[in-house]
Amino acid sequence: MILFFSAVLVGLVLTAAVRYICLRWQILDVPNTRSGHGEPTPTLGGVALIVGFWVVVGLHLVLDMPLPDHIRGLLWASLILCFLIRDEFREMGRLQKLGVQVLAAFAMFWGGVVLESITLGSHVYEFGVFGVVVTVFVLVLLQNLYNFMDGLDGFAASEGVLVSGALVAVFWTQAPSLATLFLGVCGVTLGFWIWNKPSARIFLGDVGAHFLPLCFAMGGIQSESMGIVPFEIVILPLGAFLFDSIYTLLRRLMRGENITIAHRFHLYQRLQFLGWTPWAINGIYALCTVLFSGCVLFWHFDWGVVGDTFLGMAMVLIGLGTIYVEQRFAMVDR
Repeated sequence: MILFFSAVLVGLVLTAAVRYICLRWQILDVPNTRSGHGEPTPTLGGVALIVGFWVVVGLHLVLDMPLPDHIRGLLWASLILCFLIRDEFREMGRLQKLGVQVLAAFAMFWGGVVLESITLGSHVYEFGVFGVVVTVFVLVLLQNLYNFMDGLDGFAASEGVLVSGALVAVFWTQAPSLATLFLGVCGVTLGFWIWNKPSARIFLGDVGAHFLPLCFAMGGIQSESMGIVPFEIVILPLGAFLFDSIYTLLRRLMRGENITIAHRFHLYQRLQFLGWTPWAINGIYALCTVLFSGCVLFWHFDWGVVGDTFLGMAMVLIGLGTIYVEQRFAMVDR
């Protein structure tokens, strides 16, 4: 627990330092018609997250704790993501951002993070020479889907805390190096969340919203290669975030909208439009994340029926929530 509390302290202090620098140099997110906040707010909180992650790696070395295989891939990727800082000063084009995402994905691949196969039920499907393509595609996709959800105070950070905590429990007995790494990630993210919770005093920014999904992807890919838990099960705690992102993307495609243009039509954004507070939205998504995480844990420890029950509750909650939003907006449109 020394590692966890040290990581929380590191997250708190680093976030405070980044916030001070942002205020001093006026690196602020000025609200516009798509914003969910009303006051200019410091950004670049993700920089504190990445520096905190490096400190966690250093703590592993100081405390003589094992580090996961291929950690260097994530370290290199975290440095590449820092190029997204430029977007806070001068808006980057879509292709420029995509380039950074792809480079970060290749950095992880070169560092040994490779999705060589995927387990579905009792079958293992090998990707062979296409492993690099699948790996880069999955890493870029997860970066975008997670980043889409970073538009509400405390939202992406609380998800990071909960998912990291779930992975600590999943890996604790069979992959202690992964468990302690995610314990540190959980602590640093919690330290940041204290500053980011509603009403946020600093935002995560693109840097952090791309870094967290790469952490989870690395855990899933290594878990798959070690035969612990299949990749798709490891990322299941992200179910609520992934559903909102994919559902909104498909909904916009079916309506013939340009999906490359920024918008405010995610389910969580429409809940805010309907008058839900940031705390209420955070709470309902956190509940879904806890249910998905419980499902993974019970499956992992061979309590399949309980795991199925948790999965069913999560899916019912998401389904009812989606119907509620669509019906309310149908009434508004009329």
